[in-house]
Amino acid sequence: MEILSKLLNKVLGSVNDDPSLKWNWLMKHDGILTLRANGETREVYLYDKLLDKEKAAQAIGVNQDELEFEWGTTNEASYHLAFTLLYQFMSEGEAISYTEDFCKDFIAKLPEGNVETEFSLEYWRNKLTSAF
Repeated sequence: MEILSKLLNKVLGSVNDDPSLKWNWLMKHDGILTLRANGETREVYLYDKLLDKEKAAQAIGVNQDELEFEWGTTNEASYHLAFTLLYQFMSEGEAISYTEDFCKDFIAKLPEGNVETEFSLEYWRNKLTSAF
């Protein structure tokens, strides 16, 4: 049973690391991310699921407990949130390359308290990468 569990974890891990599969998951939501954030607890929910900090913390090089999120501003914690959200749908390198723009265009414009909003990540990315 332990072997089956390890195999399943490996398969699921590879799916979670495949950028095209990550982006396809976003497309199942019409390219729109649905975000809810609690200004008091600093918890962030993506599609009503608590945002997973573990892989983002590893990619950033910090302890998961040290990874803090803020919005309505542009500081280290807001850049962490921007990267963590993007990393849900993109490769690490692609998420890094878009983090600053995403933070300025979306994260910094959110109100500082409680937030419930939607954002068309697909439209934003297409607009950003468009030659027009």
